[in-house]
Amino acid sequence: MSFFALIVISTFVYSSCAFIKPNSPTVPESKIPKIPQPISVVDIPITANLESYFRQAEGAVPTQYSGNENPCQGVRYSYLFQRSPFTITGTGNTLNLSFIGMYQLSGAYCAKCFFNNCVAPKVGFSCGTGGESMRRVDIKYNSTFNVMPNYSLQSNTSLTTLNPIDRCKITVLGIDITDKLINGVRGPLNSLGSKVDQMVSNVDVKSKITPLWNKISQSIKLGTYGYLNLNPNALRLSSINMSGSILNFSIGLSANPVISTQSKPSTASPLPNLSDFTPGNGFNIYLDLNAGYDTLSQQLNNRVVGKEIKIGHREIKITNAKIYGIGNSKLVVEVTFKGTRKGSIYLVGTPSYNPISHVLTIPDIDFDLQTKSVLLKVAKWLLNDKIISELKSKSVYDLTFKINDEKTKFQSELNRNIGDNIRIIGSVNDLNIESIYPTSTQLQLRVISNGKLAVILN
Repeated sequence: MSFFALIVISTFVYSSCAFIKPNSPTVPESKIPKIPQPISVVDIPITANLESYFRQAEGAVPTQYSGNENPCQGVRYSYLFQRSPFTITGTGNTLNLSFIGMYQLSGAYCAKCFFNNCVAPKVGFSCGTGGESMRRVDIKYNSTFNVMPNYSLQSNTSLTTLNPIDRCKITVLGIDITDKLINGVRGPLNSLGSKVDQMVSNVDVKSKITPLWNKISQSIKLGTYGYLNLNPNALRLSSINMSGSILNFSIGLSANPVISTQSKPSTASPLPNLSDFTPGNGFNIYLDLNAGYDTLSQQLNNRVVGKEIKIGHREIKITNAKIYGIGNSKLVVEVTFKGTRKGSIYLVGTPSYNPISHVLTIPDIDFDLQTKSVLLKVAKWLLNDKIISELKSKSVYDLTFKINDEKTKFQSELNRNIGDNIRIIGSVNDLNIESIYPTSTQLQLRVISNGKLAVILN
């Protein structure tokens, strides 16, 4: 056998039997961008029971008045006026205070007076005395409330109704002196409204907000997710609602929340005044979830190991598959096979996520350049679309369970006491993957969570 023939045969045998093993793909790993800080609004419900302030105002004003008018000529009378305790109702930012006034009076009528002496026979009269029921008056106040930028509470209370239910008519004389009595008690009743406003201004709202502001300026531990930093920057009054004597209002906190792996030092700024920033729609928080390559590789193995792919009169049988990440946002699928040839090949592609179906795919998967270079030399027939199609169809991952599981766990972490009688309460509406970063150790999924978040001061 000639030397040339020996070289040809040896090359053929080698190219037919040698184990195919191109170098694995390597790309400098890209730096993952920092988690962004979207603007979010966190609700801070505040509740204040104002009944004690109203009762203090009520106690500062007498419950009983007496007075008289003693003209020489005309109607002379003296009266006694009493009032019941407040009945308190409220809705929106308006409070209604109501009670029943009761009065009795007695007097006389002098038709003609001369030198300060009545020269005509006096005609006596009375109402609500001598066993008669006291006459009644319907009395109502209206009070509107506002929280000022410096967190002081301001009310404007006015007497809106002072209507007699039972009038005092002197039938013998044909006169009605009820309105005289009403004018006599109007002044003291107006002062009751001023007392209410004075007492309400003593409500200390700022002392409720300050410790809460300081606390939420610190990092909040969220289990395995790391630390939630709300980064609060502004506060606004969201709503006011009265329920009986209970004043409920909500302060909207403008924040730039971010989740980090390490706790940040507390940098609480002074409590800002309430501002007029435009409220957003709940909270938006970005966080990174990790999917292990071992799990993805196991799923792929379950689908492709043992699969025979025929290419012309040749065939290969997949014995193992492994998926991992490299830089430049690429995933690598390493396939080990036997059959007409033995060896390993590498395919690379960019992960793509469908937010509606929650399915992760690698739609552009193709042979790695180094794999192509080796196959062109020793097994060009392996550069076949059948292999690409098989790997593309089997590299499909439904992340619905992971998304729902993470949503449940994240919501659980958003409901916790954070100390100093302060609690955060959160509900997660959705969890959406916005970008995918294949690192060398794990598949990092950047998701945005949106929902509602409230901070409760117990």
